[in-house]
Amino acid sequence: KKRFFSILQEEKRIPHKYTELGFSTFISKQDNDNHVYVKEDDVIILQYRRQEEDVIKAKVVIGYVIKVTKRLLQEREDVDRQFAKFIEVIPHARVNFQVLVKSSPGKAIIGRYGKVRVVTSVVSAMRIFKSVYRLKDSLLQPHILKPTKKLYRIPPVAKHALCAKGFLNKEQKKAVLEASVMCLGDLPGIYLIQGPPGTGKTTVILHIIQEILFQPNNSSHRCILVVAPSNGAVDELAIRIMGLKSKFAAVRRKLKLVRMGPKNVVHPKVQDYLLYEIAKRNLHAELMNTVSQSNLKVLQSKYKTFVELRELANNSSADNTIIYKLNSAKLEFEKACKRNTGGSYNEQVRKHEEKLLSGAEIICTTLSSCAGLRMEEVFARTSNNNITCCIVDEATQSNEQETLIPLILGVNKIVLVGDPKQLPAVTQTKEAKDFGYGKSLFSRIMSNFPSDEGNPVQLLTTQYRMHPEISRFPNTVFYNGKLTNSNSVKMRKSIFSSLKPYLVFNFDMEAIMNSQEYSNKAEILCVLKLLNALNQKLASSSNFSIGIITPYNHQRTKIREELELRSFGSNVTVNTVDSFQGQEKDVIIMSCVRESTNNFLTDEQRLNVALTRARHALYIIGSSSLFKSSGIFVLLKSRFQLLNKDYNGLTEQLIKCKAVPSVKAGITTVLI
Repeated sequence: KKRFFSILQEEKRIPHKYTELGFSTFISKQDNDNHVYVKEDDVIILQYRRQEEDVIKAKVVIGYVIKVTKRLLQEREDVDRQFAKFIEVIPHARVNFQVLVKSSPGKAIIGRYGKVRVVTSVVSAMRIFKSVYRLKDSLLQPHILKPTKKLYRIPPVAKHALCAKGFLNKEQKKAVLEASVMCLGDLPGIYLIQGPPGTGKTTVILHIIQEILFQPNNSSHRCILVVAPSNGAVDELAIRIMGLKSKFAAVRRKLKLVRMGPKNVVHPKVQDYLLYEIAKRNLHAELMNTVSQSNLKVLQSKYKTFVELRELANNSSADNTIIYKLNSAKLEFEKACKRNTGGSYNEQVRKHEEKLLSGAEIICTTLSSCAGLRMEEVFARTSNNNITCCIVDEATQSNEQETLIPLILGVNKIVLVGDPKQLPAVTQTKEAKDFGYGKSLFSRIMSNFPSDEGNPVQLLTTQYRMHPEISRFPNTVFYNGKLTNSNSVKMRKSIFSSLKPYLVFNFDMEAIMNSQEYSNKAEILCVLKLLNALNQKLASSSNFSIGIITPYNHQRTKIREELELRSFGSNVTVNTVDSFQGQEKDVIIMSCVRESTNNFLTDEQRLNVALTRARHALYIIGSSSLFKSSGIFVLLKSRFQLLNKDYNGLTEQLIKCKAVPSVKAGITTVLI
């Protein structure tokens, strides 16, 4: 964790044996942009000077940050140059923070430098605590604590044409209608949508958003909070929502989308929609209309330079010099704007942020961040701003306490979208898992309705991703045969049609590897052979994607190293099972790594994710002992086509192509 030097400004004794220490420091523009500084609810290690009797001692304590204020510096503002030089920072902003520590004898030496290291942030834990504490005041309390058929009964919805155009199957349309009617109704409620792999749950979410916002005769302002457990999942949704811009324009509406979060964790495609970035742009535009004529010319000149460089930088061939000049021009323009705000730049940006949130129709952020200070200020129970509904994507990947965080904002209508058959929330300890801490709100509510009769969960059953041969096994084993293949995947013709859709490479690795290893060189070599064969067969097209899934980080690292040595293209992605949830690739190669001790792959939820990422072809590499001893893999062996042939035959089966090395040795010998 980064260390910060700060100047001790004040010491204040408070009741209950605690002391409040006030510090001040400078941060650079880069740290400001990336939100790298001390924040409220940080736990820190603090070193400062205390005088006890006649002795000055260095004191090292644990502290809890209770308040932080940050202010951007004006261009000619007087700053402590000696301190700035000492901490080796070009001052861009001043950060003042108050720290709570246990009281100690003596007194702190004011004006001396202190050293701070951030250990962790407990902001998410505090929000979870607050959400659970406030559950008693929520209109959704009975829905959450005691789910009943009466509370979750879905009244009949009159069928009508949807506001947004686009094909939806029967179940998707039913989910859109029922969810949107609940969200626009007067009663509190929770609606659950289970979306197995490839069934179009994101499409359903997009249509729910449009159905709520595009309703005719809609005079009241509507705001939809769209959240997910991770920034990656939020950005995936935000990018899809950005794609609705033309549909909003068609009904003469502006896409009022705001993305909350630090810039450094947000996808570049989404950064233009960041709250802070939009607020700055709006303030700058306002200044252009209000400043004096002489200052306007300066602003216009700097803005023109910035726009010209931005157009050059958008060119894919732009070099680093252009990017550097663009960033410099942007900084110069912002400095000129700050000079014209009379020292109130931060305050004016904050006002624009509040105005944007009040007028936003779609707010995207993570579950843990959705009830931040700015959101609480705008959507507090005492304000006139209300959130129409909250849509939680990947709802089964968050624990129940996290899913309650939107309740802090007074949310009383929630749409939960997820799949209990896929990855659950991550729990750090076995004890927490045993006590059900990792169980999602979605899963617990669903468990209250074990039979199909009265079950309020809307299951999407038509899958549009996988070749029918690929979907057969997960459909039978994980979804009790309820999934059907769409006509589009049944009739699909492409360059992949000549590939075998489903193969298992089953060979004896007992003599190759140690059972304690978390990487497997033989499988890596097999992966490379498969990639070469695929590239040979698909050489006529550059527009295809391959994913390599493995349970272990070590195997992932080793495969990536081998791919870099051989200069494979960017169309090949290597990652662990957990990182592949929500993704799909044309071809998936799965490296199981270990033998019968492979406990990781006996986790049905993770295995379901791994087996359902492929559109056209899925190739599994594993040992013979794994397919004999692991329950789920015994089923795999009985249902999949297994190959244990020589390399020449294997490649011919794979790509139906005779232009292969004339190798007659067994596959194990060839791959070692």
